[in-house]
Amino acid sequence: MFRTASLIAVLCLCTMVVAQEGAKKKQGKKKAPDAAGMNAKCPMSGGPVKNDKFANFGGGKVYFCCDNCVTKFNTMKAKMNFQLVQTKQVSQVGCPISGSPKVTEGTAIDVDGVPVSFCCKNCKAKAEKMVKEDKDAAMLTLFGGKNYGKAFKTPWQIKMAKERAKMKKAE
Repeated sequence: MFRTASLIAVLCLCTMVVAQEGAKKKQGKKKAPDAAGMNAKCPMSGGPVKNDKFANFGGGKVYFCCDNCVTKFNTMKAKMNFQLVQTKQVSQVGCPISGSPKVTEGTAIDVDGVPVSFCCKNCKAKAEKMVKEDKDAAMLTLFGGKNYGKAFKTPWQIKMAKERAKMKKAE
């Protein structure tokens, strides 16, 4: 009788543990929102959105109706970033092509009146070629690409990075 009761208790305990692990796994997987099901509208065209047409923005995803609107949005974002650089609200601290945290003297090119520097001659050559062939593509790559956040920082971001570096040295 004691063995049967012990066996039942162990089985109940195992079932509870398995159920908890399943719940943890289910919680860990964050489901993407169904923007189309929420009747979200494309910010560019006003039409209904598709869940597979989006751009990362502000820590989330902005959904669109088509790839054309995604491209327009990214172009607009790049132009806004360009203006932040042009008006000196952000400073260049790295290479917008490679994402390297350094730039080399003598690698600057002029992009619509704004000097942009690079980590090496190869990145400079890529940028010069883009600017000559397609200015919009160059704007997207230099000011809207994945490395923009690494290459350009606000004064506050620069200050915080310096303070973090000081704290690491002190450790």
